[in-house]
Amino acid sequence: MLEFSKLTKKIIQVADEKLGIDILALDVRKQSSITDSFVFIGATSHLHVQALEDAIREELGKMGIRPVRTDGQRGHLWRALDYGSVIVHIMDQKTRDFYAIERLWEQGKKMTVKPAPEKNPRPKPAKSKKAAPRKKRGY
Repeated sequence: MLEFSKLTKKIIQVADEKLGIDILALDVRKQSSITDSFVFIGATSHLHVQALEDAIREELGKMGIRPVRTDGQRGHLWRALDYGSVIVHIMDQKTRDFYAIERLWEQGKKMTVKPAPEKNPRPKPAKSKKAAPRKKRGY
């Protein structure tokens, strides 16, 4: 199995590529005996939750890594993926704000992982020129 920080970085990278919101990773080795880290990922809708889950499962599956267990029903607003050393919570942002479970683990050390550079950076909007004044129409 991958070292927990490498696994965590991979999960964050995949979530970032799928536009996960407010991605937070906490190292909880000193606070928990069940896992080394938590990753919290916000989503815009139940479809976004599902897309994030599918992408994470697919990428880690390519590496031969499968979740030990999952919680929550497919297509709902909150899914938990337990990879043993890393537990991933994917939540609709409103659900995440309501439950705020990351506060339970706020003593954990925040893990700094730089997001992957954008493959196709979004173009900057062109500066608009002032439109010429309209001519008055005589009716």
